[in-house]
Amino acid sequence: MRFESWGERREEEPKLEDYLDNSEKLKELSQSEIERLLDKAQSMLIEMEPGPMKNKYRRFIQIIKGILLTSTSFGSDSSSIQVADSYKIMIGDTRTSLEAKVGESRSFSDLGNIEVQTLGIDRQKSAAFTINITEKTHQCWINLRLFKVVQRGASDEKRYLYIADRYVVPTIRGGKVGEQLLKIAADIAEANDCELIFATLIPEDSENKEKLEAGHKKAGYVVSEKDGKVTATKTLKSKLD
Repeated sequence: MRFESWGERREEEPKLEDYLDNSEKLKELSQSEIERLLDKAQSMLIEMEPGPMKNKYRRFIQIIKGILLTSTSFGSDSSSIQVADSYKIMIGDTRTSLEAKVGESRSFSDLGNIEVQTLGIDRQKSAAFTINITEKTHQCWINLRLFKVVQRGASDEKRYLYIADRYVVPTIRGGKVGEQLLKIAADIAEANDCELIFATLIPEDSENKEKLEAGHKKAGYVVSEKDGKVTATKTLKSKLD
């Protein structure tokens, strides 16, 4: 999937400050230009002190990663996990379809957010998948990673679903779109017999932080903060029985 305007590199190198407060303009750039902006933003983030600006950069980085992921070609066999071809949500009064794509992943590093010992994973018996679910005009999307994990020396498989990125453009916020995206994640977790859904919450600002946390709590997540990192986790009811 590519934006229609993605093509040749422009003469002037895009400046990070031109896109930080207007992420919609990223659609005007080529994939390589967006990747270079990501490198710049990540380099600056390392040097920043904790605070609103650092949170702003974190969120911007998440948006860029989401855009790059929606441009990825997903061609792997997804028959070993349960994901529908599309999902329906309501945007205002319009019933809208979100297309789902699945690709294989080689990274288990996100499991460190819930203190799973990634170094002990038996990679021959384990598997990881990236799931991209996006609205065709990029009004909203949710990117997930599903993990099937077997630790070395163990026989049982544990499954986890990570919400890597969830975004709703400002013009349609307040219409429960984000809530519906969380419901899609929950449905996928249930269908794949996952025991836990988790996410790292990166707000755009302090006001958004409260809304973000409240939205996850309403959906049944437990929100906790440690060393400046906010994590939301939800144990599925089927695993509590």
